[in-house]
Amino acid sequence: MTSGFRGIVGNENGAKLLSRLAERGGIGNAFLFCGPAGSGKHLLASRFIAATMCRDRGCGRCRTCELIEKGIHPDVLRVGPAEGKKSIGVEEIRELKKEAYKTPVEADLRFILIDEADKMTVQAQNALLLILEEPPETTVFVLFAETREALLPTVLSRTATVATERVSPAEIKKYLIGKGEDEAAASRAARLSEGNIGRAENDAFDGYAAVSDMLRSFALKRPFAAYERFFSRKFTNREELSEAAEKLYGAARDLIVYKNTGNIEDAGYYGDDDVIKKAAPLLSEEGLFKLAELAAETAEAADKNCNVSLLAMNLFIKGWECFND
Repeated sequence: MTSGFRGIVGNENGAKLLSRLAERGGIGNAFLFCGPAGSGKHLLASRFIAATMCRDRGCGRCRTCELIEKGIHPDVLRVGPAEGKKSIGVEEIRELKKEAYKTPVEADLRFILIDEADKMTVQAQNALLLILEEPPETTVFVLFAETREALLPTVLSRTATVATERVSPAEIKKYLIGKGEDEAAASRAARLSEGNIGRAENDAFDGYAAVSDMLRSFALKRPFAAYERFFSRKFTNREELSEAAEKLYGAARDLIVYKNTGNIEDAGYYGDDDVIKKAAPLLSEEGLFKLAELAAETAEAADKNCNVSLLAMNLFIKGWECFND
């Protein structure tokens, strides 16, 4: 395997295939990286592009590799749904056609990356198909999608599929320990990561911290402490609030499971054993069901246009009311 693919956790078959293609050359004109969110699609594609462009097959040190890693290489173009839109329309693909036939600036090839390709409209896919049927010799299309079902069979037939899967907690734990993390921290990060190696590596679970503060304060009947700590996090965008709401849903679910089984191992989504064990006896099951429903509604609302501050305030107040009618 070329150096560019060393250190990748999981997706070994895909890495080996792409490594062979990069070494051999003549890689083809279209790829589809398909798998769930957080399964390493973009990392694998980035390493493949570097292995193709870099003279040392993805050394990670040269200017080419650095530009690709930072997402600013002039011969790598990324597109996706426009801001405020949920799909990629035919006009975006027609504009893309102009880019596809441009000559590479520095490298021998240009790569055009299409994020959320499964959100292309049928018309957009047909427009892309016209390009893929007679592809420019120096342009490679890289599509990203969570599933193949939304893509036309004719588009699929003209792309080489690289399937990715979420990384197992055991693999993530082993990887983190290999990087110097202690076993306890690695185990917790792996468990909380939901198979997303990037989350585990960064250990940046702000959503979990906000949820832990909220649950502790609710359980101890300290609303003012909960309010102060929850809002000190200053959710600045919908994504941050949506993450916190999703984690709150997971925590409520695990608290319900733990209250009924008494086995912390059954509570595998949220992962903060200390919070689960201490809060479970103090929070009613009826209230937890209400809290889970509220969290799910908040996460859904945060994915739409909303006032983040008001939605966060609503989550806190109604969350308190779940246990204090």
